[in-house]
Amino acid sequence: MRIKPLFYLAVFTLLGDLSSRAQSDPLSSWTPRNLTLTNNGLNAIVYGNNEFVAVGTSGAVLTSPDGSTWTAQTTGAHGDLTGVAYGNTLFAAVGMDGSILTSPDGVMWTERLSSSNLLLAVTYGNGQFVAVGENNMFGGAILTSPDGIAWTSRVSASDVRLSSVAYGKNLFVATGGKSNSGEIVTSSNGIDWSLATVLPSDNSFVGAVYGNGLFLAGLSPGPGFLTSSNGTDWVFDSLQSVVPLGGGIDNANAFGDGYFAVVGHGLIATTPDGLAWSNRLAGPIASMDPDLLGIVFGNGTFVAVGVAGTVLQSGVLQEQPVLGPLVILPGGGSQITLTGQAGVTYPVQISTDLLRWTSLTNFALTGSSGSFIDLSASGSARRFYRVSSQP
Repeated sequence: MRIKPLFYLAVFTLLGDLSSRAQSDPLSSWTPRNLTLTNNGLNAIVYGNNEFVAVGTSGAVLTSPDGSTWTAQTTGAHGDLTGVAYGNTLFAAVGMDGSILTSPDGVMWTERLSSSNLLLAVTYGNGQFVAVGENNMFGGAILTSPDGIAWTSRVSASDVRLSSVAYGKNLFVATGGKSNSGEIVTSSNGIDWSLATVLPSDNSFVGAVYGNGLFLAGLSPGPGFLTSSNGTDWVFDSLQSVVPLGGGIDNANAFGDGYFAVVGHGLIATTPDGLAWSNRLAGPIASMDPDLLGIVFGNGTFVAVGVAGTVLQSGVLQEQPVLGPLVILPGGGSQITLTGQAGVTYPVQISTDLLRWTSLTNFALTGSSGSFIDLSASGSARRFYRVSSQP
């Protein structure tokens, strides 16, 4: 009688020594980059097409494939660039003088529009770019484009300057304000906008971002922030535990690898849920007192930019690998899917008793997931698999 083999996927990964991991928390380790390229202020940063692109004053643009090595690019623009986004295989940058520039690679740039609007931020979602800023006559300015080339002005429903815009849950959310009040407007299509429900505040609302089912925006001068699960109803909270007295979230937020990251003047703070915050600015970096204006997550790290060409990069947040599903092959053996971080090689081990483990393969992921085949499994009555997050 033939015994049917049993296969098991271990539901754990090998994380190494926990004390050493705690000491090397990638979110508590920030490295200065771009020490010589430019002294121009860097106002915003985006990650797209495997490239970081930072924009700043006097038309400054820096690009990097990894957040560590940077190259200065020439745009032909002379005004200050204040926002940048990626979508539809295109980078789009907006400026204080109403200019909009696009680039397929972050290197070659083309001016698409110059308007009377002051433009401060741009995002991409639902098949279109949305740029926001200020119209001297009507308050908030909003422009949209399906391709980054042809732009259309929209009615914003806001009478204040809009300084940030984000997309999530099929909704655009733009935030802004004046010296003593803030406003949030939303749109499902980028064309028709309406005011969100927010309690009166003495702060402007800045740095809108979406992640993990939650919208988040900062208060300026703060300290504090707003959160919303749907983009239309917002709740206030405080950052007093991590923000020095007199400080606030003046600038930008980002989301990546399960964390929101908030930057400002002398501030880097993170949270997984908008509730429990950790101050990440310490040691030599804290003594620099960096004035940070933008942040983004890409290629496994956060990269923050700011005044005087400041670029700070966090350690690498390595996504933990997951095994499964497992498929028993008709001719014997098994095929197992491994999900993890592209470009990482993961050691996979096997066991028949969960006590003695031997190496099966070192599997290199070229994308976020891949499959390998274990032909030697056909002769086993039972078999366990596990994967390590460390080589």
